[in-house]
Order: sequence, then structure tokens, then C-alpha cells
Amino acid sequence: MDLCKIQMERLIIDHAKYRFDRFGYKKTTMDEISKDCRISKKTIYVYFKDKEHLFHSLLWYESHKAKNYILAKTQESDDPVEQLKILIKTTEEYFNQNCFLIRLLNDEQALYPIAFQRKYRQEVEEALVPLIVEILTQGKKNGKIRDIDVSSVAYAGLKMFQCYMQTRYLEQETKNLGCSVTVLIDLLMQGLLRNESISM
Repeated sequence: MDLCKIQMERLIIDHAKYRFDRFGYKKTTMDEISKDCRISKKTIYVYFKDKEHLFHSLLWYESHKAKNYILAKTQESDDPVEQLKILIKTTEEYFNQNCFLIRLLNDEQALYPIAFQRKYRQEVEEALVPLIVEILTQGKKNGKIRDIDVSSVAYAGLKMFQCYMQTRYLEQETKNLGCSVTVLIDLLMQGLLRNESISM
């Protein structure tokens, strides 16, 4: 892909993210985004056919940026148990720093269409589930993780983590913090590891 095209798409997506995060999908207009970018609306339509296409491109970009960051962190260790712990901690840190993604999932003010929330969940699952499956599979091979259905466990574990993050976000809003990510890691490790492999 042409470098100038990539740079222009990134410029538009970055400014669109700010608008969508602050005002929601429904109240954000392409006119506002074009003014923020200091380009014409016609130029935006060269790269994105409409606002929905732009928003979905933003979701794809954010989910893959998260995947690449988390993947790089997990590769700092060769041990699948440590990789799981790193994955959970890194994912929490990443999403805490990118609250737009959590706000999109919670969306108490109905700023985003429900279909878009589902699309984002799908993007996250497609980005992270294969990574979790790979780690669990390696853990089974070296005998540290019990004999489990890695695909089902990866999906269930991700859903559990999503619930944890959404609840955590609400607790931060009300300053009523509950359990830390360490508790979640301990819970998951107790369920996944063989007894001789459990060491927190």
C-alpha cells in the first residue's frame, strides 16, 4: 500500500477516534472529522465510503494494534504459563490506557449502535483467541496445562476477561475498586494448570 495513502488513512482514523470517543457515533459527523483533519470531506470519501466504513476501519485498526502489542509482550517469555500471565496483565494495562475501547463495550449512554458493539467484540475475539489457543496448546504439549479443549477454554477465558474489564471500568467510575487482575490470574491458573505447575 502506498505510504501516503497509509499516512492519510491514519490521520483520518486518529481524528475520527477522538470524535467518536468524545461524542459517540451518532453525534459525530464527517464534516467535523474533515475539519479536525484540515482536509475536505471529499478527500475523506476517497479513503472511506461513509461514516460506518470509517468506524469499522477504526475498530479493525484498534483491535489489531492491541493484538500486535500484546503479542510482542507475550513473546518475551518462552514459558506458556508465564505467557498467559503476561497476556492477561498486558491486556489489562493496554485497555486501561485505551478507555475508548472499554467505553464502546459498556456504552451506558447509547452512543454507539449495538451492531457496532457486536462487531468490535468479534474483532477482539478474532485477534486474541488464536493467540490464547496457541499458548494453551503449547502448555498442553509440555505438560504444564491440563488436558482441555483449548478452543473452548480460550473463548471462555476471553469472555471472562471482558466481563472483568467492563466491571473494572464501572468500578473506577464509581471509585469502588474490586478485585485486582492478580485475583483473576490466580483463578484462571488454578483451573488450567496441573497441580505441580501451580506457582503464583
